[in-house]
Amino acid sequence: MIRWLTGWRHSLLLRVCLRLAVGIVVAGAVVMVTVTVQVRHEVRDLLKGELRRATQLYDIQHADAIELHLDRDSHKREHKKIKRPDSGYAVYGADGGLLDSQGPSLPLPPLLGSHTIRLDDHDWMLYGERVGTRLVVVGVPHAVETELALEVADDILVPLLLAFGLLIPWTLWGVWRGLQPLNAFAREVQSRPADDLSPFATAVPREALPLREALNRHQHALAARIERERRFVADAAHELRTPLAGIQASLDLAASTSRDEARVRALANARSATANAGRLVAQLLELARLDHDTHPSLEIIDLAACVDEYERHGGERVERRVGTPLPVWGRCDWLALAVRNLVDNARRYGRPDGKVWIDIDGTRLTVSDDGPGVDPAVMVRLGERFFRPPGQSMPGAGIGLSIVSRIVELCGGRVSFARSADGGLAVTLHLREAGGK
Repeated sequence: MIRWLTGWRHSLLLRVCLRLAVGIVVAGAVVMVTVTVQVRHEVRDLLKGELRRATQLYDIQHADAIELHLDRDSHKREHKKIKRPDSGYAVYGADGGLLDSQGPSLPLPPLLGSHTIRLDDHDWMLYGERVGTRLVVVGVPHAVETELALEVADDILVPLLLAFGLLIPWTLWGVWRGLQPLNAFAREVQSRPADDLSPFATAVPREALPLREALNRHQHALAARIERERRFVADAAHELRTPLAGIQASLDLAASTSRDEARVRALANARSATANAGRLVAQLLELARLDHDTHPSLEIIDLAACVDEYERHGGERVERRVGTPLPVWGRCDWLALAVRNLVDNARRYGRPDGKVWIDIDGTRLTVSDDGPGVDPAVMVRLGERFFRPPGQSMPGAGIGLSIVSRIVELCGGRVSFARSADGGLAVTLHLREAGGK
C-alpha cells in the first residue's frame, strides 16, 4: 500500500488530475458564492421595489390593509419560487399619530425612502412614502434576502454538481489520453537496445519536444564518442603493432644468432623499439585523459611561466624570444606538455644540427625551427590523430600534434601551422586573453 501511494505521489497523471479536480471544485465554490451574493443584491433591490409599490397602492378610501405582492410571477427573471415573507405596515397621520398598522409596530421613519432598523432583535428593511396627508411605512425582515438567495443557490447547486460530476471524469480522461504519447515514448526508450543510438522518432506533444530533442542530442554525442573511442583503439592497436613486431624480430634475431656483434645490435634495436612503444603508450594515455576532460578548470597563467615549467621538468632549453606577453586562460601543466611535444617534433623532424625557437608575444606562443619544413598539402592535415606524412623515415605515431591541438582546444584556443621565417615549420598556439571565462 505504501509503495502504491509513493508511486502515485510521483505520478504526473495523478498530480495533474488532482490539481484540475481541486481547481474545478474551487471554481465551483467561487461561482456559488458569487451567484449567492449577486442574487442577494438583486433580491434586495426587488424587495425595495415591492415595498415602494405597496405604498403606492395604498388608498385610504378603498383599502384598510396593504399586501406585498411577492408572488412567483414577479420573479420570473430569477426563475425562483419565493415564499411570501412576514411583513408589516403602518399608516401615520399628518400629526404623527398611528392610524393603522399590521404586523410588528413599525416606527415612524426620520426620512422618506428606504431605511434599515433593528426591531425585535431582527434587522428590518423599511420604506416610507407620503400618500396625501398620510405617511405609509412598509417593512420586511432582512432575513428574507438570505432566505431567497439560499433558495436560488439551492436550485443552482444540483445542476452545478451534476456538471462537475460529468466535467471531472471527462477532464481526467482527457489528461490521461493526452499523456499516452509520453507513455509510448517511454516504451520506445525502454525497449531500445543498448547499442542502438539512432534518434528517437516517436511523435510526442509539442511540450515534450525539448525532452525528445535533448535525448537525441545525447544519443548523437554518445554515438560520436563511442565511434571516436572505437577508432582510437583501432588506430592505437595498429600503431603498437609496428614497435611490438620490431621487438619480436630483434629478440628472435638475438636468440638465433651466434655472433656477438649481431646479438648486441639486435638487443639495441629491441631496446629502441621498446622505448618507442613506451613513448607511444604514454602519448595514448595522455590523449585519452584529455579526451575525457571535457570541462576543465582553467586559471589565469603566464605563457613564459609555462615554458619555465617545461624546462624545470627536464625539457631542452632552446632560444626564447619574448615580446609583450599577456595573461591567458589555460593550465600551465598542459601547456608545458604542449611545448615539450612541439620542441621534440622540431628536433625529431628538423635538421640534425638545426635550431629551435620559442616566441611569446601577446596571447600567442610559437615554436619554430629551421628544418626542411612541411609541404602545404601536408600542412592542412597536421594535428590529425595518427597522421604521418608520406615517406617519413623517423619513428613516431602521429600523436604529438594531436595532443597539442587537444590541449589548446580545451583551453579555448586554436592552433595554426605555417612556414617559419627560416624555412622550417612554425606552430602557433593562439590562446584566450584573460578577461572572462
